[in-house]
Amino acid sequence: MVICSNNAIKFTSEGYVELTSTVTEQTEGKFNWQLIVQDTGIGIEAEKIDSIFEDFKQVAPDQSRYGGAGLGLSIAKQLVDAMGGSISVQSQLTVGSCFTVDLGFDAASDDDIAEYQSYEQQKLISQQWQAKRVLIVEDNPVNRIYAQNLFAQWKLRSDEATTVAEAKEKSQQCHYDCIFVDIGLPDGRGLDFIKWLQDIPFEEAINTQTPIIILTAAVSEAYENVANTLNIKAYLTKPFVPNELFAQIAPLFNNTAIKVDEHTDAPQKSILPALPQPNRSEKYYLENLSQLLKGNKKYMAEILAIVVSQIPETISRLEVAIPAEDWESVRFETHRIKSTLNTLGIDSIRQPILRIEQLLRQKEYSTEITTLFEAFKTQCNAQMSRIQNSLLELTQAHATNN
Repeated sequence: MVICSNNAIKFTSEGYVELTSTVTEQTEGKFNWQLIVQDTGIGIEAEKIDSIFEDFKQVAPDQSRYGGAGLGLSIAKQLVDAMGGSISVQSQLTVGSCFTVDLGFDAASDDDIAEYQSYEQQKLISQQWQAKRVLIVEDNPVNRIYAQNLFAQWKLRSDEATTVAEAKEKSQQCHYDCIFVDIGLPDGRGLDFIKWLQDIPFEEAINTQTPIIILTAAVSEAYENVANTLNIKAYLTKPFVPNELFAQIAPLFNNTAIKVDEHTDAPQKSILPALPQPNRSEKYYLENLSQLLKGNKKYMAEILAIVVSQIPETISRLEVAIPAEDWESVRFETHRIKSTLNTLGIDSIRQPILRIEQLLRQKEYSTEITTLFEAFKTQCNAQMSRIQNSLLELTQAHATNN
């Protein structure tokens, strides 16, 4: 409609240009939207009306005066067609023209509205966070990319560490406003790092009082008991949705983001609307990933690149560890790949790994593990070409946009 409006203004020297927007029909879950651009401009000759949506078609009588490449209306029609709508024109030479666009849309659901309201509030609140700096201690690259994307949306500066040793080094170099810590790291436990951090002598401390948020695959009673002795503000189960993370950060950075009971300092329910859990339908896994990352094709491509690399590596290692009954290695590999698969959201790949991990926790080292692993490989082989194609398309789209 911008193209139609620009044309109307360009070809109208006297009179008016009128834009009308109307919902013409509405049923449960759907509505039709009609946009009309009417002008009193030079109009179009009757014999030329059928050709105005063709590429490079010029119908103005004086091209030296009006200019243009003759592509505007062609592009407008292509866009409308791609959206499943229609565009038409009525015109009379020297009298004016009337362009009409009809489009059909699905009505926003309550979840859509809640997500939009939440996102808009997050943008408003996080404008005050530009001076804040956070550290994420996480060895899984997918989780790091996901968190970095969210932090960038919220104007937070972020650093990352992948091991306990690296976390110790960075926490002694810079003050952080919040530190996010994974429970399991390659060279130790996240809880041990937190205890070390908070036991540093006062004169050497930079982050002794920095609030900690734990990132874990599962919250246990043992972890919750640790919060009584360490300065842990919250536990988030991976993969967390953006609103969950924001609701935990907001009270730490901005008191207006929470409701506080007038008789206590304890934070109550966040005022941010509840954001629905991402749909895990594997048919739409790319849409789920786009929702989590707010359509950022760069981050989406980076995550899929990790998936394409990590899955074959995991299969290769498990093909050695399972027949050898090296259950500690199996436990490590399944835990490592689980967060990646949770973020990807393809259940046919994810479920066998979750079941293997459950059997290992219960110390049930049965032939079911082998059966589940074979199912995992079969599903990976079935899905990998689709994931690789998605990665190629995202990489090309990101390169085109930049």
